[in-house]
Amino acid sequence: MALRTMGIDPGLTRMGVGVVEQEGQRLAALACDTVVTSPADPVPRRLDVVFEALSALIEQWRPDAVAVERIFYKMNARTLVPVAQASGVALLVAARAGTDVYEYAPLEVKLAVVGTGSASKDQMRFMVARLLSGSFRTDTPDAADALAVAICHIHSRKVRALGGAPR
Repeated sequence: MALRTMGIDPGLTRMGVGVVEQEGQRLAALACDTVVTSPADPVPRRLDVVFEALSALIEQWRPDAVAVERIFYKMNARTLVPVAQASGVALLVAARAGTDVYEYAPLEVKLAVVGTGSASKDQMRFMVARLLSGSFRTDTPDAADALAVAICHIHSRKVRALGGAPR
C-alpha cells in the first residue's frame, strides 16, 4: 500500500509544497510547487491566498499525512511573524482536512535527508534529488525544501515502526 505525504515549507511570500509517495522502498515526487503571494497585498489577503491554495492542493492530492517544517525561532522578528502566520494557516488547513499533521524542526529534516544537521541547501537539494531518483523538477528551493520535509516524515515513520520514540 502506498503512503502519500505532503511536505510544507512555510512562508508568506513563498510557501513550498511537495507531495511524496512511498511504495515499498521506492519514493516518488508526485507534486512540487510554490504558493506565491505578493508583498504588496495586505497580510489577511495573502493568508487567504495561502489558505485557498493549500486547501485545493490537499483536496487534489489527498495525502495520508501532512508534514510542516517547524519555524526556526532564531529568525529575525521581521520575518518570524509572517512565517508563523503562514505556518499556522498550513497547520489549520491540514487539520481541517482531517489528515494527520506533523511538525519537524529544520535540524530533524537535515538529519533525516542528509544525515547531518549542518547540511547546506545544496547538499539538501542533491539528496532530495537522489532519494527521489530525480523524479521531480523545481524552480524554487522552497519546493525542494517541502519535498525534504515529506521525506523526513517518511523516514521518521520508519524509525517509529522500528520502536523509536513517537513524535
